[in-house]
Amino acid sequence: MAVQNIVKIISNFLQSSSTHPDPSVFCNQTWLDKLVKSGCVQLLVSRSANAVIEVDQEHQGQLVVAFDPLSMPSAASLTASTTFGIWRRYEDQSGTSSVLQPGRELLAAGLALFGVRTRLVLAGEGGANQYLLDKGVGEFIVEKPLTAPPLIGTGEQVILATAAPDCIEDPFDGLVKKLKTENIVRYQHTGLAALDCYDVMVGGGLWVGQAGLGLLYHAVPLAFIAEKGGGKVVPHILEIIPSHIHQKVRLAVISGLETDWSQEIHGHGNGSR
Repeated sequence: MAVQNIVKIISNFLQSSSTHPDPSVFCNQTWLDKLVKSGCVQLLVSRSANAVIEVDQEHQGQLVVAFDPLSMPSAASLTASTTFGIWRRYEDQSGTSSVLQPGRELLAAGLALFGVRTRLVLAGEGGANQYLLDKGVGEFIVEKPLTAPPLIGTGEQVILATAAPDCIEDPFDGLVKKLKTENIVRYQHTGLAALDCYDVMVGGGLWVGQAGLGLLYHAVPLAFIAEKGGGKVVPHILEIIPSHIHQKVRLAVISGLETDWSQEIHGHGNGSR
């Protein structure tokens, strides 16, 4: 699978003694080279490119892939991530119009987390699965499905992952007050959206992402993965029809909490701009 090979290459690159001035440039080129050579993709959207990239006719397939080649909290960070979404190209459209598809039409999405270990999460129609890179053999091994934790009861620990936990605004302020009153809150903010979101998915709690997530290559993949793993997504990110390839949105994920709270919060707008 091209995606697994891409993640392995990036993992090896980040763990090497490379002095590349901008790792995202290397990672972006790796994504482009491997996806083009796969023969499965026709149109590409990269966070690092200003326009839609069309694969040369010799290597064209039927898929559209949007990806963030690499995110790092800082240049000296030991953690990093990549996220991506895969759609089928509209048969009667081409170029930009064919990539501006809502998240509900995704075929698959994924995220990779790089650090001491390299973890890959792939989500599709049947759910979401986790894989760990075995450095000894250089291959991914199946770890377990990604599933939300059991409902968290009063007095139990929850994760509150946000940049400003004391400045949460509507529609989440009521939920945050409830959690602070009734639960043991573990605050988290790594500066890496995919990591904070993933930790909430598996540990339970609330992740409120900062404004400015790329709809196609950040928010939609994370929302798709969260829903396939049993989480709740706020707002209805997967219903948004993008207006341009670098459209920005805000996203929150709720996992392991009472559903009536997430239903109440869903009454608010889509957060798109």
